[in-house]
Order: sequence, then C-alpha cells, then structure tokens
Amino acid sequence: MKPHAILAAVLVTALAAGAVWGRSPGQHARTPVTAEDFAPILAALKTEAAAFTKAAGDEGPTASEALANVRYTLAATGELAKALKGGRPVPLERLYIAYQLAAPLKMAGDDVLRKLRPALAKLHADHCKYKPMPRWPAPMLQRLAAAADEDAPEARRKLAAKDRKKKNAAEQAVIKHNRTVAALEDVIKDLMAMMSDDEADEFLLDRLKHEQAKRLAAYKVTLATIKVQAVSMRAERAKGLYDKLRVIAADAGEPRTRRYAELRTPAYAPAANSSFKQVKGNFVAETLQVVNHLATTAKQPAVKVPGQKKPTKSGGRPRRKRNR
Repeated sequence: MKPHAILAAVLVTALAAGAVWGRSPGQHARTPVTAEDFAPILAALKTEAAAFTKAAGDEGPTASEALANVRYTLAATGELAKALKGGRPVPLERLYIAYQLAAPLKMAGDDVLRKLRPALAKLHADHCKYKPMPRWPAPMLQRLAAAADEDAPEARRKLAAKDRKKKNAAEQAVIKHNRTVAALEDVIKDLMAMMSDDEADEFLLDRLKHEQAKRLAAYKVTLATIKVQAVSMRAERAKGLYDKLRVIAADAGEPRTRRYAELRTPAYAPAANSSFKQVKGNFVAETLQVVNHLATTAKQPAVKVPGQKKPTKSGGRPRRKRNR
C-alpha cells in the first residue's frame, strides 16, 4: 500500500464514521450523563462487540448506530471514563466498545477532552497493543505446499485443508485485532491533537518516536494528525512542536527511504508464514515537511527538506548563472 493510500484510507474511515456519529437531520442530540443514561448504550455495544468478535474474517470495526447523535458534555466525563475502562473479559470486545465510545468525542469541547486526557492515555497504554503474525511449524507449511500438487494423495490434501483453515483463522484474527487497535489509536491521536494541551502533545511526540524506532508505518498517521491541526494552533504551541519535531528528525538518523510495517494490512502467504505489508517512507523528510507546515503558524523559518528542491522566487525553474 502506497503512503498516500494509507492516509486516504484513514481519512475515508474518519469521514464514514463522522456520517454516523454526526447528528442526523431532524434528530436531536443525545447527551448521556448518568449511569442510567449510559446503560442502554453499553448494553447495545456489548451485544455488538460479542457479534463482532465471533464474526469470521479480518475486517475492523465500523461506526455503531448505538452512538448516533450522541454528544458528550462535561457532566458526562465521570461515567464515560468508567465506561472506557471496560469490564469485558475478551480483549477484542473491550477494544470495540472503547473505540465506539471514544469516537463521538471528536464533536466534544476542549474542556471535555482535557478532562478525559488521563483516561484516554491510560486506555491507549493498557489496551492498544498490536499482535504479531503467528509462526507455523515447518512440517505444517510443507504439507500446505505439497497439497498444491494435483497428484497429492487425498489424505494429504484433507490434512492440509485442516491446516489451512487453522492458519487462515488465526492470521485473520490477528489482523482484525490490529485493525481494531489501529481504529482506536487513530481516534485517540485525533483527540490528543485537538486538545491544545502540552501533555497531549507529548503523547503524540512519544508515539511518533516509538513508531519510528519500531519501523511502523503508523508514524504517517501521527504526522498527518499534527499537520491537520497546525493551521488552527496558537503560535506558542506551534513553536513547541516545530522545535521538538526538528529534534526528533535529527535523532532519527540519515534521511533515507526505508520500509515500515503496516500492522493493519496483511501480506497473507498460502504455504508460508504470513506477514504485514511493508510501505516505503522517509521519516526524516516527512517529519521536516510537517515542521515547515508548522513554520507559518509558529512564525519560524522553513527548514531544508532532504530531497526537496529549493523553491525559487519566481516559482519556476532555477535560473542559470550567466558567464561574465
């Protein structure tokens, strides 16, 4: 998947979710506050979460109608924080419910978001954990490869069919889990960026450093999240991010293209260990591009981006020097 395709997929998901979580024409916003208000919402989400977990395939979550027209107010933060902690014993169900509850916060005010920042940070630390693809024993993979031969004995093909079913189910479960984690993580990143809060910014920067160190393509989402908010930032906040992103870029090493794992996108292999899609990216150059996006708001000079041609005053091709 190309880098711009990843961002496009994230934006499409956000827009689709907004269509459900936004207020529908002719309907009044619901503002749950008490435990009694949240009870029917949580009951519906628990049923949905159980069905989502049991469903076959590797698809991630979509927006729930149970949260349609919901608006959170400051009075709701206490009960919402409790609900976000979750009590479901099945991790995927807990992730699903947290994702659905957190998504409408995009329509909430700064006071609500800041009040919930500790709960959101803990939610991320405790539950947003990606899973690796399983590794299969060599004899099993050999059976799967041999079964592709049309002359393979019937008994061998039947055994391979059982192996294949087991392999597919386990690998798809990993992708479904990772897509749910990614959906929740993307929402939390958006909310942190919207807060205009120093600790929320540190959350995003720490996540960016982690993604760079672990070679995760999710760094592109983190940078895009910061970039989207850059235009509306206060100059002081933009300056802080401008400076810190420059340091992160400098610490990342040589500005060259590398491969990064996209943990929500599978690279299934029928008779070998499956893996995740690898996307190309230049972390340093992309980070400095966001730095330059912040520069105007921060009232700071633009920086040189590796591999990017220096703009000319005329906006056209650089002029040749005349021989004198």
